[in-house]
Amino acid sequence: MTTASDALIPGNEPLPSEPITATAIAPPRGAFWPRVERLLEAISERLNPILVKEARQAMKSKQFSVTFTLLLVFGWIYTILFVMVNLPGVFYSPFGSVMLVGYYLILAVPLLIVVPYASFRSLAAELEDGTFDLLSITALSARQIVTGKLGSSVLQMLVYYSALAPCIAFTYLLRGIDVVTIALMLTYTFLASLLLSILALTLSTVTRARHWQVLLSVLLVIALLNFAFFWCWLMFAMLATAQMMPYDQPEWWMFNVGVITFYVPVALLFVLIAAGQVTFASENRSTGVRVVLMVLQMLIVGWTIYGFLLVGEEEIMMVGSSWIGGLWAVAGAFLIGETAELSPRARRELPQSLLGRMAFTWFNPGSGTGYVFAVLNALGGMLTLAFVCTLATIATTGSWSDFDVWMRWWMAQASYLTIYLGLARLCGVLLKRFRLGGMLPTFICYLLLLVMGVLGPLAGQAVIRWLFYDGIVGDFEYSLLQTPNWIWTLFEIGSQRNAIADEAVNYLLVPLASFIFLVNLALAAKEVEQTRLATPLRVQQDEAELHPGPSKPTKRNPWDEAPASS
Repeated sequence: MTTASDALIPGNEPLPSEPITATAIAPPRGAFWPRVERLLEAISERLNPILVKEARQAMKSKQFSVTFTLLLVFGWIYTILFVMVNLPGVFYSPFGSVMLVGYYLILAVPLLIVVPYASFRSLAAELEDGTFDLLSITALSARQIVTGKLGSSVLQMLVYYSALAPCIAFTYLLRGIDVVTIALMLTYTFLASLLLSILALTLSTVTRARHWQVLLSVLLVIALLNFAFFWCWLMFAMLATAQMMPYDQPEWWMFNVGVITFYVPVALLFVLIAAGQVTFASENRSTGVRVVLMVLQMLIVGWTIYGFLLVGEEEIMMVGSSWIGGLWAVAGAFLIGETAELSPRARRELPQSLLGRMAFTWFNPGSGTGYVFAVLNALGGMLTLAFVCTLATIATTGSWSDFDVWMRWWMAQASYLTIYLGLARLCGVLLKRFRLGGMLPTFICYLLLLVMGVLGPLAGQAVIRWLFYDGIVGDFEYSLLQTPNWIWTLFEIGSQRNAIADEAVNYLLVPLASFIFLVNLALAAKEVEQTRLATPLRVQQDEAELHPGPSKPTKRNPWDEAPASS
């Protein structure tokens, strides 16, 4: 028998126990979901932090809870009432399209009204309360902040779609509606809701004053209600004519492709505008916007040429040039009011070579570069259309004289754009001397010039007739006095009924437009002279520490080449 005291006798010590090593527990075979969870965690770490924050706040908000609950309740009540009212015909008659109308109305309210307004308030509240300043000093860029809030809106749309997806699938089982029509309606509505959310975010950046934000919110609600009404009416018209929709014709799908090609740059344009509004004033907020505007013009030119070659009517070229003129008339109104202030960090990214400066200087912010950029793009787009149409006219008729009237119409359109944008920019430059310049005063001057260019000649000619024709005003015909009237002059040239308008283009508009363009080009010299700044040594050292270069290569086996010595 061994006692505890025996361990004290020499030679009777217990043998040392073997060390116990920790063994890893192998994961069970087929552990699919744990791997998916780890993958989702890794993806979530790379997501936009604003998206994560906004998504959590939106899903926990009272607005989302109430809207989602009402969506489910109304969908459930509508399903029961529709089936009960239409029994037993619901089992035999094609009621799918009729039932889809109610489901679409229930879904359109949150998608076309609630989600865009929530997007507006999410950014407007940040600007009103001053919490946006905390976001602006972080490492997040203004574009990441805007896209994060937009991503939260997209997530809410998907949740609303998923709530009514079984109900919409049920309408297909009732017959009377096809899958293509359902898919197109849901896709169009999603794209419309996304664009409305982008526009709402852009509108929220217009001002930070609380009273103006209240006014904008009221106007936005009114606009959303009107848009939702007309959009639902359009979708119901599409649903009523679903049996006659030309799904088997290539032109229908080319039309949809054309809509998508314009939709993407327009949405991107307003995202860049919203991001530029909330970033620092000295940052380069114009280059991205101008690139997208150029892409839009290229799309207009491309689709216009496609339509002209497909149909063969010269009026299509006239419509395309009108879109080009309208694009740069609207965009140029804002470009001519920009400031040319750039921070040293932004100037380090300016083009350096001579060729780069000649080509890309016009993408830099500034009223002068914006004016030249708008005029040259409009002129280039119209000349491209004129060149293609002239070649087609020569190929079909053997002469380009039949196309002379359209050439004169394009010359008049480009001249009016050059003149009115140039005069508005000159007014903006003059107002800056009195510390009254800026985008808003320049825009107001531009609108006043356009209105006075139409009303002034009409009033002047009416006064002349009243003075020299015994007080009889009556109807009066076009004369050279109406040359500033861009609406009447373009109409006279396009209708090919007045030679006086042709003389006004050749001898008045083109020389005046050339003179105003040269004056503005000379005044834009200071903006063009901005050159690239060298990166300071301290900034280079900081960048090297934050973003170290690749490590020095080493030999991993005898067949590797030895690393080159520095």
